[in-house]
Amino acid sequence: MSVLQHRPALPFLALVTVLSVGLLGAALPPTASLSEAPAECGYLPGYYAKHAELVSFGDPIEGNIEASVTVVEFLDPNCAHCRAQHPIMKDVIATHGEQARFVMRPFALWRHSLDQIEALHAAAQEGLFMEMLDAQFRRQKSSGLSIDELKEIATEIGMDADALGNALAADRYLNLTLMHRKQGEETGLGGVPAIMINGRFVSDRSPDCLRQLIEEAAS
Repeated sequence: MSVLQHRPALPFLALVTVLSVGLLGAALPPTASLSEAPAECGYLPGYYAKHAELVSFGDPIEGNIEASVTVVEFLDPNCAHCRAQHPIMKDVIATHGEQARFVMRPFALWRHSLDQIEALHAAAQEGLFMEMLDAQFRRQKSSGLSIDELKEIATEIGMDADALGNALAADRYLNLTLMHRKQGEETGLGGVPAIMINGRFVSDRSPDCLRQLIEEAAS
């Protein structure tokens, strides 16, 4: 049975993408929880040479857009560890926003995350990505959020709820959502949350280590 059976038929390219990344009904293996972080700050083995291609026009970017340091966070709005990481990232952005540009990259772990991630992309077009993400994390539940709940959030943050509903019904951002998932897998991503600094995944997502690694990369 198709993982997107409840949706209209997808363009061939999008369908190939779904099949190539595997079933969205099963989550990827989780990364270490915050309490299990290594004692020393550093990076996991490997380097993603095409990391600059992860950032494109229209992406939600925080901090200094012209900085030489690029921090990419892969997340799913239904991931409990991602919700726990979120305030840490916001704090690091607040203290080190001049030294780096921060890109939030939604990565769908489950089928029920697709509408939520599409809503994030719609919000990003209006400069309200972070507000939408904050609200989704506040309402997070294991079954995911319904379209009606996403429309309620839209109203709360100043978006047109009916326009969002129409965009979700038309799967306006589905291809983008699937492309981002495919890009994430190409990096060697093993689960979310995951944070990459200039093409290398960090081994410790604690605030002190993130600040240290950003400062080292900036210098």
